[in-house]
Amino acid sequence: MLKGLFTMNNMEVIINMPLDNEDAQDNSEVEQFFACRICYDDDKNETTISPCKCVGTHGYVHVTCLEHWLSISKSSSCDICHYKFKTVERPLTIIEWMREKRHCHGFCQQFTVMLFFVLIWCFVLAACMLKTLEYLSYSDDESSICSGFMMSIITFGMGGMLWFWLIIFSSLTYRLWRRFNMVVRLDKEFMEYNESNDTDSVIEM
Repeated sequence: MLKGLFTMNNMEVIINMPLDNEDAQDNSEVEQFFACRICYDDDKNETTISPCKCVGTHGYVHVTCLEHWLSISKSSSCDICHYKFKTVERPLTIIEWMREKRHCHGFCQQFTVMLFFVLIWCFVLAACMLKTLEYLSYSDDESSICSGFMMSIITFGMGGMLWFWLIIFSSLTYRLWRRFNMVVRLDKEFMEYNESNDTDSVIEM
């Protein structure tokens, strides 16, 4: 509401006057100017900041919205003005990953293939171990003892290959998981600097 100022008997009387169409339009534009360009949620209990060189309706975002967008897009710069943000990256924890369900479909496929392969390998190892015990049970037959030793070597070799494969596969999977499941956070000094600039700009307006 605009305020009208009148003088009556050397006293200043302030009365409220309705907004005209142009003033109402300007007021709505100012409200939209401070809306987050990512979520457009005016009811969100979070202040907006202007972290890049964008102006107008694209100049303000919520911190959480921007950090989520940077994490999903695997980027560290604005997609409009290409301003490079000062960010800090860290991998998601298992709990955070399960909560956000990132890349769950691909992970489930890899886990199913690995589990199927391990079960088959364990079945083969069990068969080799039973055959080794059967050969070694015939202590009077030298050929059976030799066959038992050969089967034991094969069994231990297959077991070693299984553990080696599991270690290599798990380490590679974990590295890829860390690479594609990063959390991007804006640097605290960068945040404080932009908040102070936003306060100054609002005061000037």
